[in-house]
This record gives sequence, structure tokens and C-alpha cells, in this order.
Amino acid sequence: NNDNLLTLFGAIVIVLLAGVIRGDRSTRTAVGLGVAAALAVLTKVFAVTFPVAILIAYVVGLRSPPDEVVAVGAGAGDVTADPATDGGEATDEEQAAVRSRRLGALRGLVISGGLTAAISGWWFVSNLVRTGHIAPTLEDRRLTTALRPPGFAPDLVHFGREFATMMADRFWGFFGWYSVRISRVAIIGCSIAGIAAVAWCLASRSSRAAARRVAPPDGH
Repeated sequence: NNDNLLTLFGAIVIVLLAGVIRGDRSTRTAVGLGVAAALAVLTKVFAVTFPVAILIAYVVGLRSPPDEVVAVGAGAGDVTADPATDGGEATDEEQAAVRSRRLGALRGLVISGGLTAAISGWWFVSNLVRTGHIAPTLEDRRLTTALRPPGFAPDLVHFGREFATMMADRFWGFFGWYSVRISRVAIIGCSIAGIAAVAWCLASRSSRAAARRVAPPDGH
């Protein structure tokens, strides 16, 4: 079904976005993101959130120097500080590096966004022309006022609780088939382990970046 294909393309998008956040502004990555996101959008409309994630990743990546950049006169593995965020006086080389980083992020965003729109946009334009809706669905009719079940009233708090529970359950245990599930204990445990792993990765990366910052030369 289309859930499996969406998961595949979504996994590709997330792997590439991890590189963007770390400072990857290559054209190859931008093209890969645009194609993968477009194919995901053509697979299932839920993937319209991917372009938003791409935008956020490139904005975050603006503050992340590329891994291969080293300071002038620094040892291998040292990372230059960002004069735009560290408050220090920037040299001409550092200012040029910041400008290059920002232009690279903007170029990557334009390439990935343009490819996503060009490859998948025709589908939504076609829907709008034929049906008057960007993404027509039977739910539009079923959930109109005339077809609501008797006594139904939308409840945002109830929806929030149901969404949080079902999001975790379906992510770990249902796999698109309601009769194949794992226990709630396993679901909670996997969720906690996943959150802890993400937190550890972010914290360790911040620690490594702080440890690799280039110290100013003696006497300056």
C-alpha cells in the first residue's frame, strides 16, 4: 500500500535532512531532497509536511559550519566559530565563509523546493481544476454538518489525547494493519528509548562542537 512507499521516501528525506542540519549544502543533497520529497507527496498527501521540514533544516543548517571547513592555521578537525553568532570581530575570511554558508543554504532550499513543486505540483493543480479541491477526499462529505453523527461535537482536548496515543501506537506497533500490534509496555519503552537517543545525540554533538572550537592564538 502507499503507507510503505511513503515510509521509504520519508526515510530518505530524513537521512538527507540530517546532513543538511550538520551543514551539508551540496547541490547533490538538495536534488535528492527535492526528488524524494516530491515522490513522497505524489504517494500520499501526508507528505506535504516534508517541505516544511526541509525549510526548517536549512534554516537550522545556517548556523552549522560544514564539517569539512577548518580554521586557517588550525589543526585538522578544528571547526571555525561563527562570527555571526559568537559576537566576536570577524575576519574577511570568516565573513566570506558566513556569506557562502548562507548562499549555499538558500541555493539548496530553492533547488529542493523547486524540484518538489515541479515534480509533484501538477497533481494538485490538476485536482483543483477537475474537482475544485487541492486534495479531494470522501472525508470532506462525511464530515460535513449534514452528515455528522447525531450528537457529534468537535473537542480539541479529546482529539489531542487521541492523536498523541494513536501516533505512538501506530508508529511502533500497528504497521498499517490493526490486527498486528505489540504491547503498550513495548510501545512506551520504545518511545522513551527513541526520545533519549535523540536527546543524547544532540547533547553529544553540542559537546563535540564546543570542544573543537578554535582558541585564539596566544598574545591576541
